Amino acid sequence: MEGDSAGGSAKQGRDRKNQAILPLKGKILNVEKARFDKMLGNEEIKTMITAMGTGIGNEEFDLEKIRYHKIIIMTDADVDGSHILTLILTFFYRQMPEIIENGYLYIAQPPLYRAKKGRSSFYVRDDNELTERLVRASSESLVLTTDKGKSISGEELFQTALKIRLYKTHYDRLSFNQNLTQLVDLLLKNDIELDSGGAENILKCIDRLKENYADYKLSVDPEKQGNNVLIQCNEQQIELSLNLLENMRVHDYSKLFQERLELIETLGEDILVMTEEKEGESHSFQTWIEVLNFMISFGKKGMYIQRYKGLGEMNPEQLWETTLDPDVRTLKKVNIEDLVESDGVFTILMGDQVEPRRNFIEENALRVKNLDV
Repeated sequence: MEGDSAGGSAKQGRDRKNQAILPLKGKILNVEKARFDKMLGNEEIKTMITAMGTGIGNEEFDLEKIRYHKIIIMTDADVDGSHILTLILTFFYRQMPEIIENGYLYIAQPPLYRAKKGRSSFYVRDDNELTERLVRASSESLVLTTDKGKSISGEELFQTALKIRLYKTHYDRLSFNQNLTQLVDLLLKNDIELDSGGAENILKCIDRLKENYADYKLSVDPEKQGNNVLIQCNEQQIELSLNLLENMRVHDYSKLFQERLELIETLGEDILVMTEEKEGESHSFQTWIEVLNFMISFGKKGMYIQRYKGLGEMNPEQLWETTLDPDVRTLKKVNIEDLVESDGVFTILMGDQVEPRRNFIEENALRVKNLDV
């Protein structure tokens, strides 16, 4: 696991009969870039090899000598922890792939939050679980009235909020820049489906807008650099690139389209009113996502939420009851599902060639949703 501080807590909190702790100091060597002899000279890697007991290299490695059949990587939840996790996974993938192939490698899932309200407290692994907890709590004290006068509360309100969250998830995946957001909103507003992917097909679907808008105009200039697609519609202009349309996530749009229809059937499209049962106070909302955000905020009332940035922030008892206890902990098993694709990703992201990594970042940067800087 990462760090002396967290390692000390883990050593005190573990079950000494069958749990061994190996603290690593800082970031280990990136074995994707290093020569074999340099790798063997790295103290942290030498310690890991010794702990495994298998030896290393084509002639030395012997899986039958492995000391542990469950090797668990524990790192902090911040960006440094993710980097260290990636470096460790690179080491096992490149130097001891047999450990992964035989199902011996796992990733710990320590909680990201601890929430306390009154005398009760609970841990949650991630933002999604925290949202569910908060929404469930608020659904017990709120009543939502639709534009048709239907009242929704309790379990029905909770399930409706989860549907809104799923809708928001697909919407956010698609709308990762302003112009694409405008396009998605326009297509949804006019009930235009995307039956398959690819820029050519999506442009044909966009062209259906001419049936609804007299000022509609679509211009495509493949030779132009940057935004070479211009959509003029409803007194607005949307500039996009063919490359962006070519890589648009049509599956997510199809999900979003269907979820929107279901939410319209349940909630309608006009103003929604949320009433607090105890206080009798009412709040009006114009969008479904506003309803979800209010329920999350309402669920936080009177609650203290602590975000763990590092394992070292937890004491031995907390580490045991959340991350070390086999009866309650959650582990992710590391598998290699596609050897060729995995090999390519490691080479691009961890190798010494800068250009492929730069291209990857440029193509995917706008899709980032959680950035820790």
